[in-house]
This record gives sequence, structure tokens and C-alpha cells, in this order.
Amino acid sequence: MEEEWNLWPDGEFEVDFTWAKFENAKQLQVHWSCRVTGGDRRGEDMAGHWEAGKRITRTCQGIITCDVDTCSIILRPQTTAQGISGQLLRRCRCNGRLIHYPCEVKSTLHKWSGGVHYSNLGSHQHARLTHILHVTPREQARFEEIVTSHPKTRALGLVVGVPGIYGPGESVADISPVYLNTDRVRKERDKIKKGDGQGGDGFIAEFAAFTETHTDFVVFSQLGAVTVMCMQTPFMASQLLKTELITSGPVNGLVSDAAHGWWLIRTSLLIITSVYCVSLCCWVPAIFSYSNGATAAHYECHFYALLESIAHQAELRKVEITDELFAGIADFSEAERAGFCAAFIRFWTLRPNNTRTSAQLAADFEKIYRGCTQHFRAGVTRIKKISGVIPPGEADAFEFRVLALLSAADSEQFQARADAVIRDFPKTESWLGWWMRKSHAMMLFASERKMDPEIWDSIPDSTNAEEALHWKLYCAAGRNHGLMEGLHSLFAVAEYYQRLYSGTIVGVPIRHGQAEPWKVIAQHIGRTKPGRAPNAANSRRKLKNDGRPPDTSAELLGKLKSGKELIFNAVMRDFLGFSSRFDDIDPACSLAPLHKIMYLRHTLPGSASDVSNALSLQRDSLRDHIKACRLIRSTNSFESIIAWLPGVLKFKRDGSSRLAESYFHSKAVSIRTCAGTKDGIAKHVQISGKTSTRYVHTLYASKCKIYKQSVKQWLRDTILVNKTPALMPQCWRVHDGVECCPGTADLVSFTIELPIVLILEVQEEKDNDWDFPGSLKIPGNNIADPAVTYDLVGRGLYSRSKSHYVTRYCDAEQSAVFTYDGKKNGGSSVREHGGKAALKTHLCGLKIDTPPTFTTSIVIYHMRGGLEAQQNFAASQRLAAERIHRFGFLNNPLPTICLQRPGFDRVKDEDRFWLKNPYEARTIDYIFNAEDAGPEDHVSVPAGSPDIDKADSSSGEENDSTSHDDEDEPGDENASLKSNNSSNSTTPCPIHCYGCGQISDGDDDPEQVQCLSCGFWSHFKCQPNADEVEWNDPEVIFTCQGCRPRPPELYVPTCLDLAVS
Repeated sequence: MEEEWNLWPDGEFEVDFTWAKFENAKQLQVHWSCRVTGGDRRGEDMAGHWEAGKRITRTCQGIITCDVDTCSIILRPQTTAQGISGQLLRRCRCNGRLIHYPCEVKSTLHKWSGGVHYSNLGSHQHARLTHILHVTPREQARFEEIVTSHPKTRALGLVVGVPGIYGPGESVADISPVYLNTDRVRKERDKIKKGDGQGGDGFIAEFAAFTETHTDFVVFSQLGAVTVMCMQTPFMASQLLKTELITSGPVNGLVSDAAHGWWLIRTSLLIITSVYCVSLCCWVPAIFSYSNGATAAHYECHFYALLESIAHQAELRKVEITDELFAGIADFSEAERAGFCAAFIRFWTLRPNNTRTSAQLAADFEKIYRGCTQHFRAGVTRIKKISGVIPPGEADAFEFRVLALLSAADSEQFQARADAVIRDFPKTESWLGWWMRKSHAMMLFASERKMDPEIWDSIPDSTNAEEALHWKLYCAAGRNHGLMEGLHSLFAVAEYYQRLYSGTIVGVPIRHGQAEPWKVIAQHIGRTKPGRAPNAANSRRKLKNDGRPPDTSAELLGKLKSGKELIFNAVMRDFLGFSSRFDDIDPACSLAPLHKIMYLRHTLPGSASDVSNALSLQRDSLRDHIKACRLIRSTNSFESIIAWLPGVLKFKRDGSSRLAESYFHSKAVSIRTCAGTKDGIAKHVQISGKTSTRYVHTLYASKCKIYKQSVKQWLRDTILVNKTPALMPQCWRVHDGVECCPGTADLVSFTIELPIVLILEVQEEKDNDWDFPGSLKIPGNNIADPAVTYDLVGRGLYSRSKSHYVTRYCDAEQSAVFTYDGKKNGGSSVREHGGKAALKTHLCGLKIDTPPTFTTSIVIYHMRGGLEAQQNFAASQRLAAERIHRFGFLNNPLPTICLQRPGFDRVKDEDRFWLKNPYEARTIDYIFNAEDAGPEDHVSVPAGSPDIDKADSSSGEENDSTSHDDEDEPGDENASLKSNNSSNSTTPCPIHCYGCGQISDGDDDPEQVQCLSCGFWSHFKCQPNADEVEWNDPEVIFTCQGCRPRPPELYVPTCLDLAVS
């Protein structure tokens, strides 16, 4: 049978196949669904006639179709009766009933010594299957051809159509319906790309075939823990030795470096040593090495093969072998240097005429090895951008003085210049000391070199040539190669340079124009690329038509700059502490870009000419991130200066971001208590099941009046644990507007965690002027607890008439005031009033000197002590909450809260009928059970209540939303500012006096009376008509103000300051 095997055999016929044709036809695969059975045991595979051969029978299983006439789906039957029965139990995709149409057509294969005899017995009376499994050899060959021609095209691209100049081209689905399955295409593509050499005998066979095809390309190989394979063609070896010194420039010697992106496995390296080819006017690779690591042992193998190759070329040309033949340049890798040195010692030790010891050889090696100057210059550029190390105004001076070390005339002058740099820039001592080590200095600085000056000047001063060659390799053959794919690609690159050389020596043009045009450009402008000029970015920027209004995102979102500047200056107070919180953060979290933006701002270039460009890039980066997160609802809204920060902190956050988030957020808890009624409703409590998070604290005019314009008093009351409860208009148990409990309820809320960066937003209202001191010192709950101290960082000033923001901030020492006004002054901050502005007149206090029409919008403080102070405060607050309110905190650092007050049982979620969805509520309800409590257990702590918002005071159906990130602290405006600190208790129950507001663990004052209802003690003198009552009379029954029935008018407050949600 000469034609290709038909995978749809039909009709009665017989045909014979040789073994070769049988294998080429993929053992006569068919598309029909067949059950395969063996023949009798008498047959033999090597019988002399086919009739006595081993018999295999294939029985067609027919098709499965649907009983719906309009359905065209044909299913492939399984090959067993049980499997087919299982298929028929299911429905068709059109919901029709599946019907099996069997087929009894059989085909037999007799295997014998001469090949295979195939017999087909009968015709198929049913349609062909649409689900086929096999492809013909021709179809498979075409598929492999397309995949190998487009190795970078993935499975979907192969199915849609391989990319071409004019759009998608041929699709593999055109070859066979089998390739319409993207998963099948992906699997087949991977098999082709990976080949058969994935390990074991397969790899050995493929590598052996490679070395046989490319004879003498692999010049050295070592397999083991240190695996290195060195490759070199005769042309590459011929370029290692020059007949005479090249005097046209410093292009002599060897340039070595490792490429990290060539191999698929990132720990593997492609080590390359290149030499300059005069005929090609470019650097060409002299030897390649695959290395499975970057240790000195790996580099030793590479350089030893290189030295042996140079020696071999010298012997062929009868040139004396000297150390100078091995002179070259590399980077400052310790492993690379040690490997080259070991290879140098090993090479000479094995030479029969060697007379030098290993120590002498090591000393002589220092005379032929030079370091890359560009690595040093890049390090200088990086250091000068760190404003914490180099003051911004002195960055250029630092760069000039450090680079002067390269041109020092002698060691004495070199040391003097280095000492002056360390004296004036002491934070660079460890960095500069690393470069001044003997092993590094002799490779870099002319005054410290041991290399002969003529050799020093004849070889390049950087490894840029090798870096450029790496880029050329990536452009030519791509990245991330498997081992064998990479070896084939390296041979192709070697052949490319061989072709260029062969064409050049016979006059074939290999380029248009002049070779190495960058040298001419460098002679004219001092650099090889005009685009790298300091002001190149500004010269390329298009000018906007002056007939257009501000209509770009950069202009409309310009307010973000001021907010970012304030945040950055707060972070700069403790940048290491800020940065350390991001060590383990997931890169996909939205906080990761925020850290990157802050880091880029931290490393802002010191040169004044680069500041504007750097700030523009950072501003664009922040804007792009915020736009991607869709965190800005209105570009001209008043809150835009800082509104983006909470969104960034919350967007796509996960467990890895908790520590970083705590740098900016506070955590609050709340508890509210209802005394119940005397006619059957027991006392009940509701607490916030989880802490509520707040990133920005809003200061309203109503609070300004209560706290007498004092931010310090406001903050103290915000964190106060034992504050007097604020009365609520009604109990929170309200369902569909109907009051379910007429009892008296009150509320207590307080902050248990404070942020490092405290952000205060001043609402734009009349009579909302606050006194912002230079520092906020808040004492702890106990005398032993350390105080929390916040230092003022700056203010954001806003002008509604100009719709413009200005940032004003002070340095860490609070000795100077700076103003940042967007793009003014080149995008840099300027010292206010030429350095004469005082903190108390321009930043602190109640009234400050501001530009006309500008008012305070944002104020930012920074906590002293960093993480330790923050954690100490949180621990103190939790202990106080446990002691006073009997809270229990679980799963730190994001606690789940429970009530540990004896006698109170948790209300089941299904019993909280007043809530619309009690299972999703963020609150937990408790009710007093007298049977579970002792005579005084249920009155061991003051009553309290959780944070509420507008809905809490009117409808209990929305109580599942008590933890809003932007809600204000409820109850603060009604809270008393006269609460006292706790004292040692000898009284059976704590003091909770509604007269003076004192809440404590007890007091030795005998002038106290206990409430019959709640068990709390109150002062005699604080009660109405106290002088008319004989308090020591045992018949006197006392009920405190909290348990006493409330006058009707108290249930309808004249004013409610509702929290904004």
C-alpha cells in the first residue's frame, strides 16, 4: 500500500504491510471507536506465513446520537459495555435522550515475520465520529513544522493562527479537528519543545547526537555537583590571539561576564568571554560555558578551558605563552575573581616549564585582572540619590569628589581624597571602604593598580561590550532556553559570526554606513546615546496648546502630589521601620506599589536638574496605580488630596499586608448596654465582634466646640477606655422601625490601636478651627505605661476659590518649615520665608500664617518609637478593656472580640430577629442570665456599647454595618471629658458615678452607695437632693441614673450628630 493509510477503513478488503510501513502508519491507527481483543494462543509473531501469525481483532462500537432530530452531536462510544451503559444514563447537551447505534464491523491484524496482514470485514452503516483521537503522519509533520517555525507562539495563538506580517496566518486547526482542542495543542507543543532529552538516557542520547553533529564544538564538559560545558568553534578560538597590539583604542584583552537570562533555570548561567575582531569591527564571543551555578569552582572550569585554548593557539602560531596573553576585565564578583585566579594557578602549575609557586602565581594574577569602572560609577549614582546618606544639595559635589579617586596620581593622594569624602559624608564609610579593599582597589583605581600601565590602557575599562553582546544574543535567539535548545542556539550564534567573518574577508557588505557609529557620536557630544542627556526627557516632551483648558489626567489629578508629599515626609521620620513592614508582603497586594513609590521618592536624585523629572515619573506612577485600582471617584472633589490612601491600603489586601496596613490605620471597639425592663426583658449587651478600622480621622465643628478646639483633648478622649457611656436615643433592638425594647441604652467606644502616621482631616465648616500642637503626648492607662507621643509632620492647605492644594511640613528636628506647591520651583520643596519661618507661626497652634484664601485641610502626625511604641500602646489598651469591660481578644493581631462577663450568655444569631441578616452582622449580642450568675457577677463592670452610625439610632436592621472605614467615632461628642484614671479598689464593685462621670475599679471613699439594679457604686454628693437623704439608713433603696426610668423628653434629642458612612 503506497498511499497514506486511511484512518477511516471501510468496506471489505485485505492488504499487507511491511514492518516499516506498519510503524510509519502508526501501527494502523483508526478513527473508529473499537474494542480490541486478542486471538488464539497458537499464533506466533515470527510465523512464516500470515495465517499462522499473532491475531488482533478490532470491533467497531458504532456511535451514540441524540433522539432530537435537530441535534447534530455525535458522541464517541467507550470500548466496554459498562462504559457505554454509563454514557447512555446521561443526557445530551441539548437535554435529549442518548441512543447507541452498535456496529459489528470487524478488522483483524495478523503479525508475522514478513510484516502485518490487515483484513477489514464489512462496511460501516453509520456516520463518522466527530470526536477523533489520532492524526496521520503527514498531519503530525505539518503540526511540528508550524510549531518549530514559531517557537514563541503559544497554544491559543497556534489555534487562532500563527502571527505573520499581515496578521494571523495558518491555524493548526486547519490541519485536523484534533488540533481544535487548545489543551491538546498545548500538550503536543510542549512535547515538541521539550524533546526526548528531559533526563536519563534520553538526555544522554540527545547530547551525544549534538556532539556528533557539531564535532569539536564542546571543548570541555564536567558533570556532577559542579556541571560546566564549554563550547567553542575553530573560528572563535582563532580570534583569541592577535598578531599585534590594536592601537586604535582600548579594545585588547578579554572581556568576561555571565548572562542570567539565557537558560530557563535561573540558577544556571551562560558565561561568555569575548574578544575584539578587527575585521568585523565588533566584539565576538571567544568561548561559551553552560554553568549550573555561580561558584568559584564553576568559573574555574570556564577560565581553565579559556586559558588552554589561548595556549593552544599560541603553540600553533609559535608565539611565546606569557601572562599578558590572559589579561582582561570582569566585574567585581568574588566568585568570578577567585575562579579565574584558581584557573590561572592550575594552568601554570601543569606546565612543564613552570618555576613559580602558587603564592607567586596568585600575586602575578593580580597584574592581569582589571575591574569594571562602570560598576563603580553606577554605585556612585545610586548612593548620591539616597537623601538620607547624601544631602540633596550636595549630591553633585559627592559624585565629583568620589569619581576623583579614579584619577588620583598616587596612593597618598588617593588616601587623602578618600579620607576627605568619608569626613564630609560619614554615612558612606562602609560603602567606600568596600571599594577601597586591597583586592578591589587594585582592580579599579589607577593609583592602586598592579597591572602594567600599558596593558591597563590597552584593555577596556568596563564590561559594557559583554553586556551589549548579551543583549544581541537575546535579540537573536531569545531567552529562557532549555538545555539542548540553548546549546543549539549557541552554535547558531557562533555560525552567525563565522558567516560574517567569511563574508567580510571577501568583500561582502554586512552593514550599511559606518561601523561603530556611536564612537563618532561620543566624540561630538561626550556620550554614545543622545537620549541619555540630563534634559533629554524635557526636550522630547510635547508642549500643550495654550488654547486648551486643564483636561488631562495629570492636571486633574495633580492634588495627589500634595497628599503624597505629606505621607512621604511622615514616612521619612522612620523610613527603615516603614520599609521593614513590607519585607514579606505579596507583590500582588496594592500596598507593594505604595512601598515602591515611597522608596523611589526616598532615593530621589540629588541633582537639581533631575528632581523635576524624577518627581514627574513618581507622580505618574502613583496616578497610574490609583487609576488602575479605580480609587478616585471625582478628580475635583475636596477630599482628593488624601482620599486615595485608604483605598490603596484596602485594595486587594491579604494576610501579608497586615503589618504594613497598621502603619496607617487605627482600630476601635465599641460596646453598648441596655438595662432592659422590669417586665421581663433582661439586661443585654452588644459588642463589635471585630475591630473597626479607620485610616483618616475627621474633625467636625461640633467636636471643636466640645473639646474647646484642643486636638490633644480629642485624642485623649478617643483612646480613653473608662469613659462615661453616652446615652442613646433608644435601644438598638429595632425591627422595621418598631421598637422591640423600650429600655435605656448607652454606648462606649474607644481606640485600641493607633497608627504610626496619624491623619486628621479638618472638615470645611464654620467655626472649625483646631489647635494643633507641635507634639501630642498622651499618658498611658496606668502610671507604669509609657506615654504615646506624636510629632507634627505637616499640614495640607486648601483654597476652594483656587481649587488648589499646598503642602507645608517641617523637618524631623522641627527646626525648619518647607512648602511644596506642585510643579512650582521645579517640583521641589522650598524653605518658607527663606528659612526664617518659625514652627509656631507657620505650622503649629490655633492660627498660623497661611497664603490668602487657604485653610487647613489635612494634618499629619508621626508616632515616636515606631513599632515598639505602637505595640506597647495596643497591649495596654487591651489589658484595660479586659479589666474594665471584660473583653476577650483572640487571634491577634487582628482580634476577634468576645465578652467574658459572668452571667451573660451569647444570643444565637437566629434569635437576633431585629437584624435583617444576623449571620453577616459584625456585632455580637449577649443577654444576662440570672441563673448563671452569682449575686454580684453580672455587675462587675460598667455597661457599654459598640460603635454605631446613623442607622443604629433609628433601625436595628442595619446593625450589621457598624465597622466602616470612614465613619466617625460615635459618642465622642456626648462623652464627658471628666473621666478619671483607675485606682486601687477595695469596693466589691467598680464605681460608675453618673453624677461626676468617674469610672474606676473602686475607691476607699466611704461616701458611696450601691445601685440596687446594676450593682455599681455612686458618690453621695453627686446625687440630686443628696443632703435630704439619710444614706446610711438600710431602708433607703438607691437606683442610679443609668437604671432610673428616663423622662420622656430625653428620648427625643434636639440634635444628632450623625456619622458619615
